[in-house]
Amino acid sequence: MMLYNYSSALFLTVRYAYILLILTVNPISAFSQNYVPNPSFEEIDTCPSDLNYFEKAVGWRSILNTPDLFNNCSQGRVSIPTNQFGYQELKPNSGFSYAGLASGIGSSGLYNEIIGIKLNETLISGQRYFLSFDFSSGFNVNGQVNCQCFVNKLGVKFLTHFEDTNNISQTIINNTATLFSDSVLSDTSNWLTFSGSFIADSSYSYLLIGNFFTQDSMTFNCIDVSSSISYTYLDNICLSQNLNDCNGIIADTKLCSFNLFPNPSSGKFSIHSDEQYFNNSIAKVYNSIGELILKQNMKGGENIFDFSNLNSGLYLIVLNECILKITLY
Repeated sequence: MMLYNYSSALFLTVRYAYILLILTVNPISAFSQNYVPNPSFEEIDTCPSDLNYFEKAVGWRSILNTPDLFNNCSQGRVSIPTNQFGYQELKPNSGFSYAGLASGIGSSGLYNEIIGIKLNETLISGQRYFLSFDFSSGFNVNGQVNCQCFVNKLGVKFLTHFEDTNNISQTIINNTATLFSDSVLSDTSNWLTFSGSFIADSSYSYLLIGNFFTQDSMTFNCIDVSSSISYTYLDNICLSQNLNDCNGIIADTKLCSFNLFPNPSSGKFSIHSDEQYFNNSIAKVYNSIGELILKQNMKGGENIFDFSNLNSGLYLIVLNECILKITLY
């Protein structure tokens, strides 16, 4: 009997040590979960040979119009890095594929491309989730499609079920989205990260990505007046209950009322609080599309910020568990 107890204890000790080893070597995979299957469009059934073959990415669907899939295996209009809509290298360590969506204005009106996928698990109503994806803007002046426009309102929407109807655009293009960017997305060189959080208000099972707004609710900035197309590359879609899984900023965690003056500001302002709260803290500053643009060490008393080199708009200062909002003019 004593031998059995000793053996059981030894077994539990060895198993516990083994689990600790696994968690130490690979803590992220042990605890994190991305609710989006095939998040980087790497799993494909066959190599995409041309435009309009987005559904070669396993699990993903073309919800509206004809989004595209780009892969290292492809040639011509869907190759990487040079393709129909511009030039974009793969983001380091992100695999071999990325997707692309167009928003534009044609002879028949607004044209939006939207993609969707069934999530690994149904969302829990009342639970907070964090979402992020990487994006970059296309820009092409020599191809068959002249895309020299940039647009805002790119975002995400969730559904409890897919609607397979010819009138789906009337259902989802309704000027609402769970998360979206008000900034005109115009960086054609770098991969940027869209991120944010939300509280699910229903048991959603499907994620959509695209532009869900009507023409009069969007801002188009076109370099060439003859162009009517804005194109966006997408990669690394992530949805999780864990903030650290998805590169998300701390959205709406807590809004604190510190002495921030002046606000709105032309660039220079100060934040004041007691030494105990600010001591050894770091203020992280994000722009309106979730990019971390600078960090500043904080001290007790008055802390001076200089945003004179930043564009006008809304910025978030994440400080400990609080978010401060500053508007630049």
